[in-house]
Amino acid sequence: MIWKYILLFLATRYCFPVIGIGINVTEVQILKKKLFENYDREIKHTANTDQPILVLLSFSLLSVFELDMKQQALSTLIVFKISWKDELLKWNKTQYNGLDKLTVTLQSVWKPDIIILNSIDKHKTLINYGDDTNYVTINSDGRTKWNVYVNLETRCKVITNITHLKLKPVILT
Repeated sequence: MIWKYILLFLATRYCFPVIGIGINVTEVQILKKKLFENYDREIKHTANTDQPILVLLSFSLLSVFELDMKQQALSTLIVFKISWKDELLKWNKTQYNGLDKLTVTLQSVWKPDIIILNSIDKHKTLINYGDDTNYVTINSDGRTKWNVYVNLETRCKVITNITHLKLKPVILT
């Protein structure tokens, strides 16, 4: 008898992670249709179009693959965490049975242009292609979150002669 509850728990926890208690697929489809009915991803969406959109960006270094001292190049794996507020992608979560998050493809929404200036690949842009295989999460207040993993090769000046640095000895007790 208890195995039925365990199976039910596992099915709801791992098979349907986007849909919470009391939220069904139809409500998600209705919300998505309403949000994107007249949405144009080519236009930035702010209350005042003269105002810039505040884009928050942080990144984490996941791995260093190589440091080529001769070429002054660093090869890394980085995750960029990017978020912004899209004024047209807001909804009242109480009208959608408490649904407060929606996950859609990146190609569905406006995204900021982010360029890595010191990239060896001549000003690498984050995601010029493959937007249909990347996803964003939209909160009911319009906050859009995008995590993108990038293998990055950047130029970096490597100091090989450290004799000119003023290093002071440190005594640990």
